[in-house]
Amino acid sequence: MICCLCHSESSTEFVRSDAKSSLPVLLGECTQCGHVQQLNIPSFSELETYYSHHYRGDYKAVHVPKKKHVHRAGRVALERLEMLRAFQGDRRSLLDVGAGGGEFVYLAIKRGWDATGIEPNLGYSEFARKEYGVEVRTGSLNDEASGRVDVVTMFHVLEHMPDPLTSVQRVYERLTPQGLFFVEVPNLIQKDSSPHNIFFKAHVQYFNKDTLLFSASQFFECLTIEDTGNLRAVFVRREEPHTPIPPSVRVVEENSRRFHQKSWLEYIFEGEGWRKPVSRIRRIPAERASESLDPREILDGAANVRL
Repeated sequence: MICCLCHSESSTEFVRSDAKSSLPVLLGECTQCGHVQQLNIPSFSELETYYSHHYRGDYKAVHVPKKKHVHRAGRVALERLEMLRAFQGDRRSLLDVGAGGGEFVYLAIKRGWDATGIEPNLGYSEFARKEYGVEVRTGSLNDEASGRVDVVTMFHVLEHMPDPLTSVQRVYERLTPQGLFFVEVPNLIQKDSSPHNIFFKAHVQYFNKDTLLFSASQFFECLTIEDTGNLRAVFVRREEPHTPIPPSVRVVEENSRRFHQKSWLEYIFEGEGWRKPVSRIRRIPAERASESLDPREILDGAANVRL
């Protein structure tokens, strides 16, 4: 295995099960920087075809969002916008990469952003344009060749990229000076994720806090990062590219120990996994109520509660 981050060929290989299909997922853990990735990663063109036509069907069994998905996406979008607000300043233009059904773009516009998006899935990008009247283009970051924006957001996208360093560089090239990169990815060592729900065939990269920081360090400085659940980080664009900053040997060893010691007991008690069934039950009334609304009404209601 050649590490996607540090390009080392020294790794430990192992097998886990796909959380959806239970099929084996072949993985490698870099012994130099600690990054975990799939072995035999498909090419960008192969992944692009998969995400544009098959991914949503495989993982949500739908080709456009259900009402409950709109409700959930709206709630999470408002949390992300609140985190971003602390760093907004006079920044106004925003590009959401992997925009899904367009909920974040729509709510960002309601919060005063000049927001657009790009989404590879045909059904979801069309849904965004039709239901919310927002500009969500069908395509990928590679299709975004011109024009700069103040902020690029990328939520649960980088873990799908076959070459995350190139993706980060493309973000850098799209940003204005002092532009922001707001990224969210699953956290490989978070305590509130069950051991069963970690590995997926569509996730080719697996980050912890330190490998995410490393992946961005050549082009960005970190302003803030949350790592108690999913990793959420806001980065600011460097004036010039910088020598990447890898994790120390001690940090790599500690993260590896944490990863390999993950257990159901940790998830249930330390990660408070026992609360999740209760949270799901509490969501049911609001999600059922959303069934009588159109998608725009769902988001407008959520925004009015939080504004």
